[in-house]
Amino acid sequence: MGGMHAPPRGRRAILVTDAQKPIGRATALHLADRGNCVLAAAPTLDGLEDLPRETAAGGVIDVAAADLATADGCERALDRVQALFGQLDALIVGATTASFGPLEDVDDAHLREVFERNVFAPVTLLRAATPRLRARGRGVVICVGSVVGRLALPLSSLLSASHYALEGVCDALRLELRPFGIHVVLVEPGIVRPGPGASPLERLEHGFDALARESPYRPLAAALIDAFREIARDAPTPDVVAEIVHRALTAKVPRPRYTVSRRTAAWLFARKVLPDRVVDGRLSKVMGLRGLAAGASEDGAD
Repeated sequence: MGGMHAPPRGRRAILVTDAQKPIGRATALHLADRGNCVLAAAPTLDGLEDLPRETAAGGVIDVAAADLATADGCERALDRVQALFGQLDALIVGATTASFGPLEDVDDAHLREVFERNVFAPVTLLRAATPRLRARGRGVVICVGSVVGRLALPLSSLLSASHYALEGVCDALRLELRPFGIHVVLVEPGIVRPGPGASPLERLEHGFDALARESPYRPLAAALIDAFREIARDAPTPDVVAEIVHRALTAKVPRPRYTVSRRTAAWLFARKVLPDRVVDGRLSKVMGLRGLAAGASEDGAD
């Protein structure tokens, strides 16, 4: 789209990452439909051809192919925001690469891939963007992480570890940037209802299919898939996540963390106030793992 589109008064110029994924796409559309100027970035423009538009509310979406895992790619995307909109007011940073499987089966390449996408790439963009926001004297950084950054599940060790790391980055950065008028926020979805693209449930099913038939983890994986399918029936959609992002973006003083569903909020509250052993027991019950644990104990006794 040609020409500069300065945001309407009271609206923002925003860089949204992961626009090729359901949450990133929904967020870009939602924010533009509320009058903001959005650059939706993704590794390629495949599937984004319909996004560029002006909205009835005075907002606009443009798209950019950018490798946001590299410093040069981040600088080019940020320069593009400046060229299009004349300013940078906010970042919406996705870290939504899922990974499921037993820890003992993880190879070094996959370990690095998950941390590259969920930790190192967001950190690379944050390092590039924070000097610009600091010079402006205000701004909002919203990282869309996952509830597993505070509530680990079986067969999700890499996913949980990478999001735990992102939580630590955001907690520290929130304090670092507070004196400069910049808010840092975490949005923590749980399971999101499947939409276009591979959902976490589909990735878990794929991981289950990849397990060797004699793997001791197959019953565990099967139980988790059944539990996830049940939860996914009334899970929030990407549009609900986008609305939470907008709520955080427009709050006068945003909270450090936003959950997306009551179920997620309840589990995180339980993790905060109950002993770990009690939470483990409740998770085992919900995920259908209690029988498996009993069976394992009986096998061990034999």
